[in-house]
Amino acid sequence: MNRSTIPNMSDLILDFFGNKTEQLSKESGFSQRRSKLTGKAFASALILSFINNPSSSLEDICQIIKKGNVKITKQGLHERFNEKSVEFMKQLFQEGSHRFKDTSSILIELLKPFQSINILDSSGFKLPETLKDEFKGHGGSSTKAGLKLQIMLDYLNGIDGLWVTEATKNDQGFHNHLSCIKKGGLYLQDLGYFVLDSFKKIQSEGSYFISRFLKKTLVFTEDGDELDLLDELKKAGSRFEMDVLIGKKSRFLVRMVAERVPKEIAEKRVRDEIAYGKRKGYIPCQRSVELMRWSIFITNVPPKILTLEQILLVYKLRWQIEIFLSSARVNLQ
Repeated sequence: MNRSTIPNMSDLILDFFGNKTEQLSKESGFSQRRSKLTGKAFASALILSFINNPSSSLEDICQIIKKGNVKITKQGLHERFNEKSVEFMKQLFQEGSHRFKDTSSILIELLKPFQSINILDSSGFKLPETLKDEFKGHGGSSTKAGLKLQIMLDYLNGIDGLWVTEATKNDQGFHNHLSCIKKGGLYLQDLGYFVLDSFKKIQSEGSYFISRFLKKTLVFTEDGDELDLLDELKKAGSRFEMDVLIGKKSRFLVRMVAERVPKEIAEKRVRDEIAYGKRKGYIPCQRSVELMRWSIFITNVPPKILTLEQILLVYKLRWQIEIFLSSARVNLQ
């Protein structure tokens, strides 16, 4: 699978460490009918353990497995390191090498126009209840004390900023990073930071952004006529690109690009949204379901710098910070 055709890296990773991992686990003979240790849990524990600590012990790996509600002793885990587990991890490595082909040389060339590549993301952590006055948690069935780390990762130079807030602080209300925008930098933003004023600030500082599109946002043509985005996408085929105005009042001009995702990924998105809706007490509308069949982005990067295909490829760099946050969660929790 050529990942340059997959605009949403999260779906690719979830599928790889979900369905594909379990399939390879069974084919290699690693999965055992009576064992609760799945191939997914085993592989994930090994990867997270050694990302965090290259000298991880059996006890370290057991602790990560136990966080998935699977009880296993060091002796039990030791027994699972056998010819079948070797074959399983060998097949997993081969599949991963195929799916996540190295595109570093391509990316390095694409990133040359930018002074920095800045990726902002957050992660929440539970704290002892005694700290609830300093770091308020969500309460209820959740913890009464917690914090959230807001991390700015410069892909070219490493961690560029770190801020600590209460767990209840919404990402859209976080603006600290806007006080230190780097001229000529590229900012890769997720939906949690979809705020029009933030995009305006980045552009006013002579920098660029690529962000996933919040589907409830109103879209207009450059002439000011409201645009039926779903209708335009259906007419486009598999890819879409257009300069549009977004926002009910501000009418901010952006370049919108989109790509239709594979059927299996679209179906998974719909299932996840339906499950989330049941927990929150709503049913997603048909329009929302149809838009899930697309990965949609907005940017101010002109086509002469990055084509539609290149934007989809560059945005995948956001998953560098996911690796960092996964390691942080393992280390702090």
